[in-house]
Amino acid sequence: MRHCLVRALACCALIASSAHAGGGGPTPISLLEAHFEDQSLGAVGTGGASLGQPSNVAIYVQGTIVEAVAPTPMHGGKGVAVNHALEIARSGAGTNTGSLRFDMLGNAEVDEGVFALGFQFWAPTLSDRRIRFRESVSSAQDFGELQLTNTGAVRFCTESTSCTEIGPYSGNRAYYFVFYYDMDADTVSITMDGLEVVSDVPHRFPGQGIGAVLFTLLNNAQPFYVDSIDAVWISSALFNDGFEALTP
Repeated sequence: MRHCLVRALACCALIASSAHAGGGGPTPISLLEAHFEDQSLGAVGTGGASLGQPSNVAIYVQGTIVEAVAPTPMHGGKGVAVNHALEIARSGAGTNTGSLRFDMLGNAEVDEGVFALGFQFWAPTLSDRRIRFRESVSSAQDFGELQLTNTGAVRFCTESTSCTEIGPYSGNRAYYFVFYYDMDADTVSITMDGLEVVSDVPHRFPGQGIGAVLFTLLNNAQPFYVDSIDAVWISSALFNDGFEALTP
């Protein structure tokens, strides 16, 4: 299934090439496209996935559309260099942990087939950031989190208890992550800059659905930037949480 999905992601301009490439399969259904190119500079809106925006920005953080500051060229959906990116920074409300949350289109939750989400990430300095995967609207169910630490470590933790070391990261360097959740096998695989760094790791409580990604600053962490956030779902069957209207 993952081989089929990579072709789908490539069509969505998520990946130029990947170790998973190959095969054909069902047409993917887009659940989120947040590229920020058509959004005005300044505070990001919270109109949700239909507008390519977060659904919520916590009180301790702020999201701002800025001119792209990536140390290496970033590219948008048509192969052209991007101009806008989303800065996630501390607000003036304190130093507590805070998240900027993206729910899926129609607050959908994927509980079968394959869910894939990719994004571009870069940061001027090392600091404590998290990218967390949860169900729609709520954050009770934990589908794992990517940890980028102030020591330069990158690891993926499932249900915040078991962590897999992925490798180091550094400031002033852009990275591209794609997460492949096989909801039938209850596993997740991850690529970092096109290389598989996590393969088929168990990820969740059986029977639950995934529906959100949260970009998080811990305590007094420094700002970071994300761009080209895309999520797709692919399956041979429909399910009953609003996807009937999205069927191609």
